[in-house]
Amino acid sequence: MNPTPREINGITIIGDNFLAKDHTGKPLNTLATIFPGFHLAVTGRNEIHGMQVDRAIDYLKSIVFGAEASPLTENLCRDAVCVNIYRERIILRIEQDNIDKGLAADLLLQRFIPKAAIQFTGHHLAEVRKALRLRGEIWRFSPPPIMENDFSDLLCHCRTRIKTGVRFFHNKHTGEHVLTYQEAEAVRTLFSEHTHEALACIQEIIHLSRLLNHQGYPELSFLVPAGKEPDSRILEEIAGSPEPDDNFTAQQARPVQQIEKSRIIYERFLREFAERAGPDLLIDDPGNTLWRATVLCRLYNIDERTTAEWALGLGPEFYLNIRWLPGALIAEDEIRFEPETPDRIKRLIEYYLRTRNDFLSINVGSIVTPLTDRNQAGEEREVFIVNLSLPDDQKDIRHIRMSKWDVVHRIKQGLSLEQAITDTRIYRDFIIDRLVAIRTLGLPIPEFKQIDIEDELGASTIPVYYFERDYIPGIATDKIPSLFYARAGFLPQLAFFLGQAAAASLVLGRTDPRSNQLYYDDGDEIIRLDAFGFPIAFMLLETTGSFKDWTTPIENMLPHCIEHFVRHMEKARQQGVAQPEFSSALQSFSDGLKNEILRMQTLTDDPSADVRSLFSDRSFEDGGIRCRWEGVIERLGRTRPEQLEALIYGSPHIRSFAE
Repeated sequence: MNPTPREINGITIIGDNFLAKDHTGKPLNTLATIFPGFHLAVTGRNEIHGMQVDRAIDYLKSIVFGAEASPLTENLCRDAVCVNIYRERIILRIEQDNIDKGLAADLLLQRFIPKAAIQFTGHHLAEVRKALRLRGEIWRFSPPPIMENDFSDLLCHCRTRIKTGVRFFHNKHTGEHVLTYQEAEAVRTLFSEHTHEALACIQEIIHLSRLLNHQGYPELSFLVPAGKEPDSRILEEIAGSPEPDDNFTAQQARPVQQIEKSRIIYERFLREFAERAGPDLLIDDPGNTLWRATVLCRLYNIDERTTAEWALGLGPEFYLNIRWLPGALIAEDEIRFEPETPDRIKRLIEYYLRTRNDFLSINVGSIVTPLTDRNQAGEEREVFIVNLSLPDDQKDIRHIRMSKWDVVHRIKQGLSLEQAITDTRIYRDFIIDRLVAIRTLGLPIPEFKQIDIEDELGASTIPVYYFERDYIPGIATDKIPSLFYARAGFLPQLAFFLGQAAAASLVLGRTDPRSNQLYYDDGDEIIRLDAFGFPIAFMLLETTGSFKDWTTPIENMLPHCIEHFVRHMEKARQQGVAQPEFSSALQSFSDGLKNEILRMQTLTDDPSADVRSLFSDRSFEDGGIRCRWEGVIERLGRTRPEQLEALIYGSPHIRSFAE
């Protein structure tokens, strides 16, 4: 029985308190409707929002003598804001054409619900995104699951069947049933031995494709990129497609010719489905980044083209991989931090307020999953995306990375606080020297700016060093979608820049401090694409591991690069690329590598460039920057480009592509 309507902090609540639980700890409410203009809220479960509007009308009629039902109903419906309650979170639905109403409901809820527990839908609506971005509140959007356990739990609970054996993902926000290509393909395989079951499954798919649910959403959608839905009307050509029922048996069997026609039509539909989905969505693989992100978008009613990350112009590796954090609201000359704003985020925001005066709002997000697959155990490393909203709807996206070996990491390794601080400063200076050296070699890297903040560690104050750069659009070489390789001419153009990238890693001796493995083609290099999707430039975004190895001959490290290059060739082979393109790509890779080595050799041999003497004013210490730099330059001078080309063509990994 619902408790008596009562007033809490100036708001009348009809139903149980929002986050109330029963004696077993189970939430009493799953949804609510807020009426901000009436300072009224209705809570409940096992009902729809329309029923809660009726409860609100009944209540108001009982306390306002003579109230007319029709105007009251109209006013309440206009004022209603729908809310879902999930895991002690209040998820408030904001409508694009009435954002102020949703924000008014938010203010009412904050009278008795912590602000951090109130989240918004509307992530897919441009005006809603803009409104929250300008308030510094992107962090308040209800996020899809990001961590592996959350995603696995979501997949488990969203899989459902209706009448046949076809499994769908169920979008609990809209009621849609999402069909993957793998599930649709499984129906085709039934034709050989379970024909009638296959036909029943197809009938179910056809029936669902005809329906809209009570919210106006289609009952059936397909796991494809946004805007690429296959035309399910193809299936209407299958003769006699009644609504499936539980009594479908063999006695409903069709003539052999009709069954064969149905199979042919269904296979035609599958071909279109596969073409629209693209190779990365053909297999249900939670380990595939693109498949994973697309599933999340379909289950959370998000058009991936309008996620915060997409809207900011970030690459696919960032989609649904940023956790936006509580920050601050900038109102005229006043800055108001959220109580939940982490200390380091507060200090970063303060840094931008001190150093810039051109932005209207700031939102800071943490990159949750590293963009490389390296072993990062024991590293106290933070990576942030900062979105600065500028006048005239412009934006400035900054990428901030904390120095890898920070004070906290060194203390965990057993150093004293004083020594940890000293060593961290020395390492920061080494990074700065390293960036200067890499730029001197003419390698394409971003401009980095140092950000220094202070943090509290117990009773002590410690320095924390970040390096900031522009967000640079492009695609990481190890994350190029398989379909790109099918484009005629794509592989040879890519191969040239892969050769350049290999030269950069080899000359810089970019190796893992744990395994001594060369860093190459694993997330640090990006390729810029032209308007037609073809490679036009390469950039080394991160200089991790540079000068770790300054003695190993380049020829000895080259096989690792060749193995990675072959992976790209294999992807192209899987897309049906012809043999002449492999020969061209092989030559391009070799040319890119040789030309870049020759360019750097010419530069270092030019007396006017002063490359060799870059650190001549430093003392020569074993492992110091001068020692490493001179070792790198000497190794480069000993390298013979023609020998590198011979190693490439003579590699056993290359033989099947060179024939």
